[in-house]
Parts: sequence; C-alpha cells; structure tokens
Amino acid sequence: MSDVSTNAMNPSGPGGPRRRSGAASWIFAIVLIAIASFVLFRPTTPAPVPPLFEAGERSLDAAVARAAETDRVVFAVATADWCGPCQTYKSSALADPRVAEWVSANAEPLYLDVDAAPEDAGRLGVRGIPATFLIRDGEVVASRSGVVGAGELLAWLDAETAPSP
Repeated sequence: MSDVSTNAMNPSGPGGPRRRSGAASWIFAIVLIAIASFVLFRPTTPAPVPPLFEAGERSLDAAVARAAETDRVVFAVATADWCGPCQTYKSSALADPRVAEWVSANAEPLYLDVDAAPEDAGRLGVRGIPATFLIRDGEVVASRSGVVGAGELLAWLDAETAPSP
C-alpha cells in the first residue's frame, strides 16, 4: 500500500480547489439555462411599419411596375416581425423624416415581410434581415444588410442613385 495521504487524493481537501455540492451545481445550471433562454428567446415586440411604407406596394412585381411608370427606383426593405434588429431599423432609420423625404422624392417604397412573401424574398436573394435593396427595371442595383443609422442610409442612397459621370 502506498503512503499517500487522503488529502492528496481529494481535491476538495485542504489546499485543493473547492467544488460545489451536487445540488448546488444543479441549481446553478438550471438558473444559468433559464437566464440564457430568456435572453435568447424573449418575445420581440414588432415595431410599427414605418410611415414611408404606408402608401407603398406590398409585392415586388407591383412595386417594379409602379417604379417603371414613374421612372424611379424601388426602395425595398426585407424584414420580419420576429427579427430584433429589424425592429430597431424600422423604429430608427426607417422612421426618420429625412429618409421618408428621400424615398418620397426618389423611389417607390416596398415593405417586404419575408414570412408573408417568401417568393419575393427569394427573388431578391435575401440572405439576412434586415436587408435594403434598390431595384431598377426589375434588377437589384444595390443592396445592403443590417441595421444602419439614418445618416449612413441616406449617404448610401445618394451614392447609389447618383448619375454616372
């Protein structure tokens, strides 16, 4: 038999790391899982549809046809009510009066709920939401994904629709 002391074999003994009891470990794990579940799966309250889309079209074909009649681009935003970043985008940049003014002067707005119109989302090549598109003559001429502020959105719109030299 060896001459090793029990403390050397037991890490919870003097000088060894302390471990939680079995019950404390389970309680800690359950609390941690509950907190993580709440953070990851909490319900998102949908932001209202921004006013700039209220009179706009709800289908890609209708928006493209209307834009052709008025010689404008289609300003399309792909979104979903369950998407947290989409709610931020709708209630910030897309609700900004400067963006509404730009769209009113230059584009036909299209509010595209990817759940309600998956075919249109597929035709645009939506890979992530929120996604913003400029469409001319039925073709996507510029796109971007993610949330941006009103100033950055306006700069992008101006750059993408500026006449070619």
